[in-house]
Amino acid sequence: MKILQTLTILVFFLATYGYSGTKNSDIIEKSFEASNVSLLDVRTFGGSLTIIGEDRTDISMKAEKIVRHADDSQFKEILKQIEMETDTREDGLFISFEYEKNNSGSWSFFGFGRRSPSVSVNVEIRAPKRIAQHLKTSGGHITVKNIHAYVRARTSGGHMKFVNVSGLIEGKTSGGHIEARFIDGDLNLSTSGGHIDLDTISGSSDVKTSGGHISLRNMRGPVEARTSGGHIKANFPEGLSSDTILKTSGGSIKVYLPSDEAFHLVAKTSAGHIKTDFPIEVTGKFITNAAVGDVNGGGPELQLHTSAGGIKINKL
Repeated sequence: MKILQTLTILVFFLATYGYSGTKNSDIIEKSFEASNVSLLDVRTFGGSLTIIGEDRTDISMKAEKIVRHADDSQFKEILKQIEMETDTREDGLFISFEYEKNNSGSWSFFGFGRRSPSVSVNVEIRAPKRIAQHLKTSGGHITVKNIHAYVRARTSGGHMKFVNVSGLIEGKTSGGHIEARFIDGDLNLSTSGGHIDLDTISGSSDVKTSGGHISLRNMRGPVEARTSGGHIKANFPEGLSSDTILKTSGGSIKVYLPSDEAFHLVAKTSAGHIKTDFPIEVTGKFITNAAVGDVNGGGPELQLHTSAGGIKINKL
């Protein structure tokens, strides 16, 4: 009898939740004339944004509407509620996707119930490299490649990746990592919950994270990097181009510089040791847990501050 009851309950839940993990999708493809467009503004919800710059004269868009935890009838109804709006004004093309959540199809049974459908739209756009980008998504990743113009990106819950961009990049995420590689321009990047990884940056870099490590490789411009909960590792193969600031409240700091680099060092730690491969010329009195002085005659100022870790300045 108990076996029969168990099988009955199992069949009931399979019938009720059998499609709960399924994914249904619908794809939209459109093309836009780009000869008079210098700005592309794209907004979506819950999905990712991918922008790829190419040698072309039009803008190609592929959008995938994704619905999870829904049966066929729910899926068809939700598709009707996802709206795509496009607008061209002045020199900009504006594309947005919107959806008003409807929970009328959900229900519960003794604390158990069908999950409300999960709805998102992933957008991939291929556009001329010269077009500036304004990008925003409420819950997905943002990727930008091969753009030779200004980029502004915002996401509330995803990672960010920028590759081969020439121009200022302003990026902010509340819950993801940030990666930037081969950037010929300035960076202003912040995340509240992820690591920051930069490689081969020619312009200035102002980066902040509240909960991750910071990795800086092949940095060729001024840097100001701050983290509240991670280590910082920075490599300057061509030396310091200007004053540089590296600060962490919860990790160690390692810096790599050419052996003949001339700079002024200000290094301070509250709970660690300071080690350096460079001879430091100190004038005045010594300070506990600090190293302040000129290296190789002095130059740009290198500020290193940590509240809970060691500091190491290495020769390349």
